[in-house]
Amino acid sequence: MKFGELNSSKYLAKTDLPAAGLNLTIAGFTMVHLNDGDKPAMAFLEANIKPMLVNKTNRNRLTEIFGTDDSQQMIGRRVNVYNDPNVEMGGAQVGGLRVRPLRRAEQPPPVGAIIPVRDPHNLTSDEVELIRAASPPVAAPSRQAGGLTADEIAILRKAQAQKRSTAAQMEYSPPDNFDDVPY
Repeated sequence: MKFGELNSSKYLAKTDLPAAGLNLTIAGFTMVHLNDGDKPAMAFLEANIKPMLVNKTNRNRLTEIFGTDDSQQMIGRRVNVYNDPNVEMGGAQVGGLRVRPLRRAEQPPPVGAIIPVRDPHNLTSDEVELIRAASPPVAAPSRQAGGLTADEIAILRKAQAQKRSTAAQMEYSPPDNFDDVPY
């Protein structure tokens, strides 16, 4: 048994990562309460990946990578999380988690590609709360008269206009004598 395995945490640690790091999709951010105060945490969509506590250095790196400090704009974007052996703490090199942009060859998959996502039935209650807190609120659609949303009404109007346009283009006129119509 390794002593490092005894210190299991519900947050991502440098020992949880392979040498090359992992390319991960950001699911959201939230604040978590720890013994030394509230800290921001970043959740990921990929299966079996714990949330990562995000220190000031990594917050600055995320801002630099994505060109914004708005965490909501980072959701769905991908980063490489790796163990940087040069991270210092108290003057000693101890290593630690860092984020960096994906290399060109590792850019996000095309739209519609399947990303392995954690089975929602296997999430811990802490993970569910973290994702729920990080998710933007979903507004109920505004229903108009007749029980349709404004978007649904716009789609129906467009379909009706296309139908009228198609009918006008056909300019159908029935034959004068039905005896000439082949059966």
